[in-house]
Amino acid sequence: MGSSESTQNSSERENGLGKERAEASIGAGAAVAAALVGGAIYLLSGSSSSSEKDRETMKPPGRPGERIYRDEFEKDPATYFRNLRKRG
Repeated sequence: MGSSESTQNSSERENGLGKERAEASIGAGAAVAAALVGGAIYLLSGSSSSSEKDRETMKPPGRPGERIYRDEFEKDPATYFRNLRKRG
């Protein structure tokens, strides 16, 4: 009774510990997967801002030391100059 009981108790403890380790590694795996998905979403959403970095800028007339987007100025230069007069 003594020796079989001690081996049975020790194997039950090991099984319980193995189950806890398995649950912990599943939880860690889920956390890693969530971090990877989050990182991928962050990188993909950041790609739209890279197109803004590729836009051409120019020195605006009448406002030295600043930069404006060339396409916005060329789209409606009259509005640009109208707003410039309102500031000055």
